Formats: sequence, C-alpha cells, structure tokens
Amino acid sequence: MMKKMLFSLLAMLLVSSIVLGTQIKYGEGYSKILSVTSDTEITADKDYYDGKVTYIYKIYGVYDIIGNEIIPTKQEEMSYVSKNTYTCNIYVEPGKLKEGKYIAMCSIIKLDGTYDYTSKKWDWTWEKVAASADKIEVVSPTPPKPPSILVQIIQAIINFFKSLFGF
Repeated sequence: MMKKMLFSLLAMLLVSSIVLGTQIKYGEGYSKILSVTSDTEITADKDYYDGKVTYIYKIYGVYDIIGNEIIPTKQEEMSYVSKNTYTCNIYVEPGKLKEGKYIAMCSIIKLDGTYDYTSKKWDWTWEKVAASADKIEVVSPTPPKPPSILVQIIQAIINFFKSLFGF
C-alpha cells in the first residue's frame, strides 16, 4: 500500500505547479530542506474500537521517475497537524545519484481506516494534506571528441612517415 501511495503522490507532484528544479553534476551529493504548509488542522485518532482510525504521517525521500526509492523513505508519525509550515531535511551522499532525473518529495498525508466487519479487514483511504517536491537532474559531460586540430596533426605525422618511407 505504501509504494502505491508514494507512486500516486509522485505522479501528482510531477504535474503540479509546486515542483521546483535543481541541476547537479554527476558525482555530487544533494542536500535540500523542503517545506510544506498545511492549511488545515488534523488530529490523529488511534482509538480503533469504534472501527475508525486516522493516522498522520510526514513522508519524504528521493525517488527515480518511476517511483523507486533512491534513499529509504522516511516516515514520521504525527499526532497533530496545525495550520503551520513543516520541513523535511533531504540528503543524498555524493555518488549515489547517477545521471538522470529524480524527485525529492516531502508530504504530509492523512490515512483514514475503516474496519469492514464483514471481511474483517481494514479499508484505507488517504489524503494529501500538503506536499512539495524538487525535480533533480543529474548531468554529466558528454564524451570528449578530439578537436579537429588533432586530426590535422595526425594527418601531418602520417604524411611525414609516408614521405620518409617513400609511399
């Protein structure tokens, strides 16, 4: 369920206007503090005896564009969310990100569970309370090509040896 939820959040963030953008060189590390602001107040409800629960999580991490974790997703359970700004400190060590595109994400989500007495299982729904992301692009130089002057130098050396050997 968590992977499906994370992928849904990533898909939402990809088309959202809250996506920023950072370009780093191959081999460098990545460090950023992402902020999210809640415009609502929520209190967690862990008393499951009435067949209903509400959990609140701040989740954050770095993912490739298909949703695979690059660093393990951090989950911080919260008991209360107010109309406030919350931060996520995201760090990836140097060399961990290969050339390509990634998403650093910070989100507060609300999970509501309702117990189905017939199936004797919990049914879950989730809601994004707040989210922010940074699009990361890791770039590396293109392979070098010898400058055209080298071709001319090589040709001159070959011509020298051709004339030396009488070709």
